[in-house]
Amino acid sequence: MTTRLFLETSNLDFQLALHDGDGFLYRSDHNETGSDIQLHTMLGRGLEKSDRQVSDIDEIVVDVGPGGLTSTRSGIAFANGLSFAKQIPIVEANSIELMVLESYLPENDWIIGARRSNEGKYFMAFYHAGKCQRLTLGKPEDLIAQEGWQDHAITWIGPKPPRWKDEPTGLDLTFVDLLSPSLDAFEKLVALQEFSTRARCRSAAPINEKIR
Repeated sequence: MTTRLFLETSNLDFQLALHDGDGFLYRSDHNETGSDIQLHTMLGRGLEKSDRQVSDIDEIVVDVGPGGLTSTRSGIAFANGLSFAKQIPIVEANSIELMVLESYLPENDWIIGARRSNEGKYFMAFYHAGKCQRLTLGKPEDLIAQEGWQDHAITWIGPKPPRWKDEPTGLDLTFVDLLSPSLDAFEKLVALQEFSTRARCRSAAPINEKIR
């Protein structure tokens, strides 16, 4: 049975879990408080509470963003270091995909998963028919128009842009206020039929640095 380490650091409140095919062995959101706890401390506690050793970890699933770049890098650096030291394969997880999975929305919905960047821009993933059609960075109204989605009823997953105090003119939007993915989203990800075909890599990298 595969034992996986889940790492979510794309938000400032880091989360870590150990999971096998039957469910969670340990999850930090049920056992830790505060944002100043180091990942190596969290992992040590998780291994102790779940009666596991580092050598029992078969795979690392790490959130590579988009999200807070400095915090995301912390999780990726930890994953890469552990992977290199113990020869454990890594699977990269997209934070927006995790947020969409967590929201339990029908696949035929028109869905935008979004996370704040800077200068009023957002990382935005456009989902329809259960697939991500595009992952990009820009101003929400501009990107929605570029995709030709302005005539669809859209579910927006993520923080609402501050300038959208009221409904944006000309757009039919329903909001799901989700700041970052939870550990439950990782469990949904690994349960996907296509998860077994995802690339296992030896070095993860932030999505933020790939999208300009």
